[in-house]
Parts: sequence; structure tokens; C-alpha cells
Amino acid sequence: MKTIIKAIDKTRISTLVSLMGVLLLTGCSYSNHLHMGYQVHHSPVWNTDSTAIAFVLSTRAYLPAKGLSRFPDGGISKYLHKEVALYIYDTLQQQIIKVAAFPHLTELLGSYRSNWNSRLFFDDQHLYFHMAPLMEWQWYLKQADTEEQGERIKKLEQNYQQAFRYRLTTSILEPVDTITFQANYEQPPTSAWATTKKILETIPLSTIGLEVQKIYPKTDKAYIQETLLLKNSSPTTRRAVLEQIFATQSREAINAYIKQIDQQKEKLEGTDKINYERTIQPLYQQLQSMQ
Repeated sequence: MKTIIKAIDKTRISTLVSLMGVLLLTGCSYSNHLHMGYQVHHSPVWNTDSTAIAFVLSTRAYLPAKGLSRFPDGGISKYLHKEVALYIYDTLQQQIIKVAAFPHLTELLGSYRSNWNSRLFFDDQHLYFHMAPLMEWQWYLKQADTEEQGERIKKLEQNYQQAFRYRLTTSILEPVDTITFQANYEQPPTSAWATTKKILETIPLSTIGLEVQKIYPKTDKAYIQETLLLKNSSPTTRRAVLEQIFATQSREAINAYIKQIDQQKEKLEGTDKINYERTIQPLYQQLQSMQ
């Protein structure tokens, strides 16, 4: 009996070692389907005559982990693009302007808006802004693993203690003392957040840096087929492919893509068919408008 138990234990250990080996081999395994997204921070403001909106935007693009490397919590994605930037959208000219990006602060905080504190306001000639972490700087210093990291955080704190202003007529960006900023800053009476979200649903994704071929180059055909078959679960990526690749195709090609979608619908049954039809519908309608 003891011999049998030992044999079973050895088998369990061998299996465990094999699984650990597989996990190690697949630990850096990523999907080849690009996921992109953006988030509007909770600080958009109108200018004095409500013809322009200033807002902070996080954009990101990554390859998700796949296989066993996704477990137990989805795994660590491979980020190809991560940016937080300040924009102005002119509602009269329907033009978007990037005022500034914050790469070093993004490196520390990441691109999720929950880690950021941004305050913005306009006067007649300027956009004023102040960017900072949501947590106190001392909290980040305590998290530093090395003295070098600590020094970088201290330098960031010095740089971002200061507020800035963007001159609307000349596009000149200049520092402004914090006392002046604090004296003039007021919480806006109405939020432009909902309006900003609607604007971002209509402007080209390339204008906010989400360009599929620059971020993750592969053939147009590959992007088209994965989009038609819904192999990519990212609606933002599918929208980018529509704007940046489908839009360059001939009318004959567009007709062929519409036919392919119809054929795919016929192949599917039950829940798979319902889900495909519902998800592909926005793309299908856009392709029909290109005929």
C-alpha cells in the first residue's frame, strides 16, 4: 500500500512540475489581436463662450495574454501604446488640438483616469491646467524600490507642482505660478463630460493617436478578416479598422465584405448567430453606407 501511495505522490509531483513548466513557457504568450481603448477624465470644461471643450484623455493599446498565462486573473497584457494627453476640441471648426502629453507622469501613474487628478479652466485668452496624481506624492515615494526610483519621483513632483497655461491665439505653452492658478480656479458649474464622450464617438480615432498600423503593423487583409469574423473583441479596434482600412477599399471590395458577413450569418445558428448579428450590425451598416 505504501508503495502505491508513493507512486501516486510521484505522479502528482510529476504532473505539477509539468504544469509549472507549461505555465513558464506560456507566461509570455500574447494574442495577436490588438485591443485599443480610451477614457475621458472627469475634468472637461467649456471655454467662456461655449465654443470649445478642453479635456484630458487616456488612450491605450495592448495585446492581451492568452492560453494558460491568462489565469487566474486574466494575465498581464503587453502594452504597445499608453498615453495621457490634454486636448481642445473646437466645436465651430470641428477640429481637435493636442495641447500637451504627460509621458513621464504616465509612466508612474499608468493611463487609467482613476489615478489622475486634473484641473482645467479657460479665460478669454488661455487654457490653464494642473496635472497631479490622485494620491499624495509621499505615497509614491514610499513605494519606490530603489533610491534611483525615489529621485525620479521627487523630480516629477517638482515638475508637476507647477501649473501651466496654453495661449489660444499663438499655441504657446508656458508655466504659471501656483498661487495665480489657485486664485483663478473655480469648479465649473456644468460638466462637459457627456458632450466630450459624444464628440469622441464621431471624430477619427487617428486624431487621438489610435492608429492600428502604426501601433501593431500587419496586413490590411489580416485586419479586415479578423474584423469581419469578430475574432477581435475590441469595439474600438474594429472602429479603427473601419476608419483606417475599410474606408480605403474599392466599392467592389466593400460589396464583397458585405456578402461575406451575410454568408457568415447563414453559417451560424442559435446564440452564436444572435451574438454575431448584434455585434457586427454597426460595422455592417457602415459598410452599406460606403456602397
